[in-house]
Amino acid sequence: MVEEHKNPDAFRIIEYVCRDCKKVEQIWNSRDGGTPASVYCGSCKGIMLRTGCSDQVDPDHKPIAGDRIIIDITPERSKEILNQVIDKKWDDIYKNQFSSKEEAFKHMYADPIEGEPDIKIVE
Repeated sequence: MVEEHKNPDAFRIIEYVCRDCKKVEQIWNSRDGGTPASVYCGSCKGIMLRTGCSDQVDPDHKPIAGDRIIIDITPERSKEILNQVIDKKWDDIYKNQFSSKEEAFKHMYADPIEGEPDIKIVE
């Protein structure tokens, strides 16, 4: 009997290719949830796009140290990412809209949607 999943990307190994350095990477979706169409390249920090080819279901995949995997984002990680965005864009964008980085954070933060993806490096 085939196990049913809520999402067609559940437990798939998803192939991405970098637009800039052309690196190809396979990232395992470790959960029954959707996958991003693009991720940051681990090598050059460019944008990697999902290729759509050779995605294979493998619920028993065992990633090794250094592999990147797709996990559910946590509220803590979501806050960390937003703080990084605010810091990076503060002088160009947000300083003209908010009196402080804390005010920008309070205005912009929303708890992550259940099942929203994040990328983790396996230790």
